[in-house]
Amino acid sequence: IDGTYIFFRPEYVKATTSNPNPTQLPHPLRDNPIVGGWDMYAAIDHRYQPSEDSSFLNTILVGNVIEAVLMGMAIVYGIAGSTVLSNTLSFAVNIMIFYKTVVYYTLNIMEGGKYTAHVSMNELVWMFYVPAIPWFVCPLLCIVSNVRRIQSAGYQKAVEELKKKK
Repeated sequence: IDGTYIFFRPEYVKATTSNPNPTQLPHPLRDNPIVGGWDMYAAIDHRYQPSEDSSFLNTILVGNVIEAVLMGMAIVYGIAGSTVLSNTLSFAVNIMIFYKTVVYYTLNIMEGGKYTAHVSMNELVWMFYVPAIPWFVCPLLCIVSNVRRIQSAGYQKAVEELKKKK
């Protein structure tokens, strides 16, 4: 969803001598009930505004696409019965998601709130940091689950090998 919002961000017409007023067109998916919520988020985090930091968000978009492809592969491998490969790919993707989230929110702190300085502390906490909690917690829970499943599969394989030797 995040990638969809970034990819379809509206154009921003910069101020020029002939057009002194910069204008931002509305997001084409603003009426979509799922993607539309990102417009509210973009009002808090100006990095999501079309006029700001496109290279960083485009890099995030590339990461989102890679994560989606790898997670799709993990699902296919899981359906095909390759538990270890499926969980290993899922583990890698969840590490990527967690790391990307840490970088994103740490960057906001290190830059002194460059893109969020216009909001109150209350808005920053409730509209910027609190909604990010699942992006930290869910990948961590998945990572723990993946590690346990990989260990379990390795244990089962070791038991099978021992039975073969007897």
